[in-house]
Amino acid sequence: MIDNIQQMTQLSGEQAELLAYYKRHYVDLASERVGGETLSCSDDFFAPMENLIKAGRGIFIEDKYTERGKWMDGWESRRSYGRSFRQQANTDHDWCVVRLGIAGFIKGIDVDTNYFRGNAPQEISLEACNSEQQPNEATKWTEIIKKVSVKSHSQNIFSVDSGQSWTHLRLKMYPDGGIARFRVYGEADVNWDGFVKGELIDLAAIKNGGKAMLVSDMFF
Repeated sequence: MIDNIQQMTQLSGEQAELLAYYKRHYVDLASERVGGETLSCSDDFFAPMENLIKAGRGIFIEDKYTERGKWMDGWESRRSYGRSFRQQANTDHDWCVVRLGIAGFIKGIDVDTNYFRGNAPQEISLEACNSEQQPNEATKWTEIIKKVSVKSHSQNIFSVDSGQSWTHLRLKMYPDGGIARFRVYGEADVNWDGFVKGELIDLAAIKNGGKAMLVSDMFF
């Protein structure tokens, strides 16, 4: 269990500085743009899990609907009551498994419930594993963020330092609801043995641990 968790309920002052620090010093290991992928989930009846790792914070289109109800830009499950598998398994949450586009050391996460107001989860927790294959029922998960409250229509920032490298995450939300985006800030853990001897390696590539640290000016 990782207990050194810091939550930012409002992005102002020191809290906003923490998020800015993550963005400046680390990369989003789960981003769709670097190969991140949502593999499976317990339920995404109202809005697909793939939205979790897309760019941006998620948008709201007032008059946009689907055959299942209001269109939402995020991952949204059905209400927990009446769902047979929840009753049979006696479980109190929904979950989504994410394969990181870049395996690495996680420093912080952002569980963004942007535009999910009355339908946001009450709490979340996060588990991780290191696996060369897709996780299955035999996978051993390590809890790196214990169950903690989140706010609706907000960025919920948590810091994590597990000291280990991870390849997959399982995001849990209690009891159900919607999350717009999921960001995983950290450092790449590059397997240099995976390169062919004599192969030219782009050391500035983001997947090889490259990152821009400082510029003279970026006003525009």
